[in-house]
Amino acid sequence: MIVDDKTLLRKTQLKLLGILVEVDRVCRENDIPYWLECGTLLGAVRHGGFIPWDDDIDIAMLRTDFDRFNKKAVGLLGENLFLQNVNTDQYYFQKNLPCKVRLNETFFEEKEYSWLSDYHKKAHFGLFVDVFPIDSYSKNFILRSFQRLFSKVIYAKTIAAYSRHSSYFKFASAKFSKLIPWSVIEKCKSFQIANCKGDLLGFGIEVPLELGYITSNQVFPLKEIKFEGHVFFVPNDYNKVLETRYGQNYMTLPPKEQRVWHAVRIKL
Repeated sequence: MIVDDKTLLRKTQLKLLGILVEVDRVCRENDIPYWLECGTLLGAVRHGGFIPWDDDIDIAMLRTDFDRFNKKAVGLLGENLFLQNVNTDQYYFQKNLPCKVRLNETFFEEKEYSWLSDYHKKAHFGLFVDVFPIDSYSKNFILRSFQRLFSKVIYAKTIAAYSRHSSYFKFASAKFSKLIPWSVIEKCKSFQIANCKGDLLGFGIEVPLELGYITSNQVFPLKEIKFEGHVFFVPNDYNKVLETRYGQNYMTLPPKEQRVWHAVRIKL
């Protein structure tokens, strides 16, 4: 059952805001450009803060900045925060979501948590800010589809950590992916990143999100916007970015049945 305690949700949002403030500090002090993305960007524009039912935060960076952030932030984030990636958390399995900044001594459970082995449940599951890498892609649909194919491979490999799946296709994909060593996938990933070129920007080649493609001049130079009373970076043409992500009616609230949390259990 999805949690529906509005007081708990608001407390969660304020904890998440604290993580974002600290990430923003590290990025500004080290000249690492980032911007609010996905539902966080939508919340900033439509609500001046969180979407009322949202329980996470999304930011994005170009791949080179993403790599710098992963190297720099480990020793610069506050002591109550944990930079989670495959190098800092040996139990972390979500290589398709390659970086999260977690809040220590909290717990955020999504429905897939119960599907994990005891080994992977040892990973850090605190409240988090998702940090997405952004790669370049071709304007040619066929070539871009080939560039994005890797995300499906790494997703199948990632969900192999689950003991059960939401469909037979995912179950079969996960079983087949176990035949491919992670070392091979990492080499393919490095090759893809080095050769992933084009005039469009999209989520990293390992990330399964398909929310359209934007251009560099829609993102840069970055602007600032108020989010919950604090100032953070957003794309230069954030209206166009949101149209790409969510359609022209992005300012219209969705039906009530779609206003749901990600979490099934939260501990602060």
